[in-house]
Amino acid sequence: MTASRRRPGAVTTLALAVLLLAVINLVGAYTALRRWPMYEALGLSLPLWALTAFRVFWGAAWLATAWGLWRVAAWARKGLFFALPLYLLLVLGQRAIFVRGDYERGQLPFLAGISALSVALVAFILTRKRIRQAFE
Repeated sequence: MTASRRRPGAVTTLALAVLLLAVINLVGAYTALRRWPMYEALGLSLPLWALTAFRVFWGAAWLATAWGLWRVAAWARKGLFFALPLYLLLVLGQRAIFVRGDYERGQLPFLAGISALSVALVAFILTRKRIRQAFE
């Protein structure tokens, strides 16, 4: 990054938040691999390999996106516009279809609202003129 392409503070914060998403997903995948026999015995509603693959894929995707945001790469800004709503939609869909408990189902409207607010906040940040110019 050159002196003329300084990273705005909002982009730094966003990059760190995306990095946190990557860490959460990769630690979840590591935990699943480490405790595979115990989780397999639980009779999960989704196959354990699918849940682990989901976390590995999204952990790697978020790690790459965080790196791109940190480097102020134009592809990372565009990618985040696509990836965040898709990720949140998949997580909510997975919960809506496969959760068994009433409590978890009762949380869905709140989680959907938080997800929509998150997408709106990220879109607001990334569409500000100063932020757009930093990525050009």
